[in-house]
Amino acid sequence: MLYRLGVLSVGLTWNNANLAADGVWEPRGAGLTGFGKEIVRLNNAQRRLTDVAHLSEKAFWDVMELADYPYSSHSNARAICDDTRNLADEQAKAIFEKGGTIHVFYSLGFVKKGENKTVTIPDLIKHIDHYCSLGGVRHIGIGSDFYGITKSIEKLENAALSQNLINELLKYYKKDEVRGFAADNFLRCRPQ
Repeated sequence: MLYRLGVLSVGLTWNNANLAADGVWEPRGAGLTGFGKEIVRLNNAQRRLTDVAHLSEKAFWDVMELADYPYSSHSNARAICDDTRNLADEQAKAIFEKGGTIHVFYSLGFVKKGENKTVTIPDLIKHIDHYCSLGGVRHIGIGSDFYGITKSIEKLENAALSQNLINELLKYYKKDEVRGFAADNFLRCRPQ
């Protein structure tokens, strides 16, 4: 029914375990359950995205083995900010190889570590730069997660300020690449 109503993306869990998978906060670190595998197969059959954000590493690799349309709605680079919620380089490359996208997000603790820190747009761009260095320039998107955060990146406190990020990106990237980050990469990579 959800597919018929237009759902285009299905996430399997949040940070904890559920009937489909273990999330990154689940200490046992298990993968997908039988039910979780069934969801991924249904997503494939219905040409829907399977979101790997929040999954344990084992569950992530289980999804990558099964999913035709994997992506991450909001994940930053672990190489820049070491947190299990962020993606390791091997995970990012696997998503790129399957044609998926990774959407960077604005939650301060996943952009930059440290107490009482100021997080700026250039700090977020480091994650985009890193993903580009892994071959992801056509696989990067923006997944702000404004709904899930309480503290914001300086000059990026709400969606109305998104142009500040775009303007900063245009200093370092070609116009068509920035257009890709803002929307075109996702539109190109999503199942048709």
